Amino acid sequence: MDQSKTQLPHVVHVSKFTSAMWSHSTNLTLSVLLSVIYMLRESLPDVLYLQMDNCARENKNRYLLAFMAYLVEKGVFRKIKVSFLMVGHTQIVGHTHEDIDQVFSKFSHWLCKHAAMTLEKLMEGFEKCYTPTPASIRTSTVFNITEWLIPHLNTIKNHSKPHRFKIAKDDNDRARIFWQERFTDKTLNATGEYLLKTQVEDSPDAEGDKEWWRSFFENYEIGNHTEWFIEKILDSKAGQCERL
Repeated sequence: MDQSKTQLPHVVHVSKFTSAMWSHSTNLTLSVLLSVIYMLRESLPDVLYLQMDNCARENKNRYLLAFMAYLVEKGVFRKIKVSFLMVGHTQIVGHTHEDIDQVFSKFSHWLCKHAAMTLEKLMEGFEKCYTPTPASIRTSTVFNITEWLIPHLNTIKNHSKPHRFKIAKDDNDRARIFWQERFTDKTLNATGEYLLKTQVEDSPDAEGDKEWWRSFFENYEIGNHTEWFIEKILDSKAGQCERL
C-alpha cells in the first residue's frame, strides 16, 4: 500500500510529475491510527498490539514511540506492544509482506482497470476489491503530531535495530520503553531515560497545508464566477467614457 493508490482523481495512466506530489509521513500514520482508536472507543482493550512496516520515515521513529508513550501515560491503554516486520530471506530486499498486503494487492489490480474521479468512487472500489469486505474510512484531518511532541522529547539512539517494543508504566507512573532486538530474544531491555521528558497536556494543530486546502474548497463558491465577464467589462468602460 502506498499513497499513490489514493490519489484523486485516479486515472489508469498517471504522469511521473503527479505521482510524486503527495508523500507519507508519521503524522498521517498517527492520525489514521487515532481515527481507528476513536472508532473503537467503546470497546478498547487494555493492551494495544501494533504490527507495522519497518520504515523509519513513517513508522519506526521516535515520534511514533513517543506517541505510544503518550497514549499509555494518558491511560488510553495500559500497555502497547509494537512489532516491526522483518525482511524475509526469499523476498525483495527492503520489503516485508503480511496478510494486509493481499488486500492492497487486489486494490492495486482494481485501480489498474478502473478510473475513480471522486473519493466516494475510490472508497467504493476499495470495498469491492476483496472478500471479506474491507471498511474504508475517510480521514479529513492530519494532525501535526511530530512538531507538537518535539518540546517534550528526550533524545533516543539505536531505535532502528530492535524489532519489538513494549511501552508500559513503571513504578513512577511514567511510560517507559522496553525493547527486543530480535523476536527470539528472551529478555526485554529498558531505555535509560524516559522518551517523554515532560507530560503532554495540550493538543496538536492540524497540518497547515491541508487546512489551507480544506478552507479553500469550503470557501470556493464565494469567489466562483461562472458568468462571462465581457459585458460587465464593456459596461465599466462605457461608464468611464461617460464620466470623461
